[in-house]
Amino acid sequence: MPTTLVDVNLNNLVVVTVSLQLAFFGWRLVREIAVGDKEEEKGKVWRTWVPWPDRVNLASLLLVTTACVIAPLIMGRFTVVSRAVLVSAVVLWMCHPLSVACHYALFRGGRRIVYGEPDKWPKATLSEGIVLLGSVLLALSAGFLAWCVLAR
Repeated sequence: MPTTLVDVNLNNLVVVTVSLQLAFFGWRLVREIAVGDKEEEKGKVWRTWVPWPDRVNLASLLLVTTACVIAPLIMGRFTVVSRAVLVSAVVLWMCHPLSVACHYALFRGGRRIVYGEPDKWPKATLSEGIVLLGSVLLALSAGFLAWCVLAR
């Protein structure tokens, strides 16, 4: 019985991955700048920061740029490591919206309902940490599995 392999154009997948990662981080920058520019209300200053899902996204963007853009340009081909990094990055960007939703407590009615006023909002919610840890573990597992399968 013949087996068939799915032909995937890795260049297109790298472009989509990097584009989505940049879009996610661009959205974060625009949002945090808007929050930071809010006028003070009764002496309260709005805090700005880069949440953990976006930090993980940035780390993934750096890895994808190094392993899937720079390394193939130098070596002339995708390596097993490049493919494993790409698989991990795809899993991470697929999980990113869920992590961000948990950051804003959207499944529980929103941050204002759950935590009250903005000065009481935590920098990271418990559900955000759980989902982010799960997505990182899933991404690492997928990358390791891809590396094991391709390294044979």
